[in-house]
Amino acid sequence: MVCGWYLVCRHKCRGWWCEKLDRPNQYWFYYALNGKGLFLVLFTRRCAFGKCAGCSLHRLGCADFVTNPMIMKQVSSVLDDELTDDEKASIREVFLSNNGSIFDRRSMPAAALLYACSMLVHNLPKLNRIVFETRAEFVDPSILSLLRETLDACGRRIEIEIAIGVEIFDERLRNKAYHKGLSNSNLEKAVTSIVEAGVHLRCYFMYRPLPEMT
Repeated sequence: MVCGWYLVCRHKCRGWWCEKLDRPNQYWFYYALNGKGLFLVLFTRRCAFGKCAGCSLHRLGCADFVTNPMIMKQVSSVLDDELTDDEKASIREVFLSNNGSIFDRRSMPAAALLYACSMLVHNLPKLNRIVFETRAEFVDPSILSLLRETLDACGRRIEIEIAIGVEIFDERLRNKAYHKGLSNSNLEKAVTSIVEAGVHLRCYFMYRPLPEMT
């Protein structure tokens, strides 16, 4: 649960987001239940779905594939050049996003994802949770197992949490009006994988109402 946030963009970029292959799209700090959080949005190939009504975040992504080395440089640039030692020492949670699905390997290759996890644990001494934002269809036991194995190899027990945008409880409104493309069966399948892997789930819902919503 996010209680508040403040934006940080120290590097030079167009507007308040960055469109350089070796720099993250955005990052900011927020206050979570377990302490200070870092919301890190990597600049990768844009969301392949890109149909949700009212959402333009996919436009902040890259039209082409962003390679492993470039994504890795984005992570390193934040940890090495942007955050101060005091900031790194205070972060307890990282929300990892790419304005789409961090588990979509067409956008975020597995090697870059695992590198990001390892570097975050190595550089943030009080980190105890990483939140991964993704669409439900990309949640599967193999990626959850790989994340658990990678994080355990770092020598600290890091909680894994999966963030999924459900947006609206009503499946018909969710898909017919909001065009989310998320069926209840796909959501239940993702939840089953999450439960079996022993990781946490964070669902978020849209604030702006649509017609017919109670």
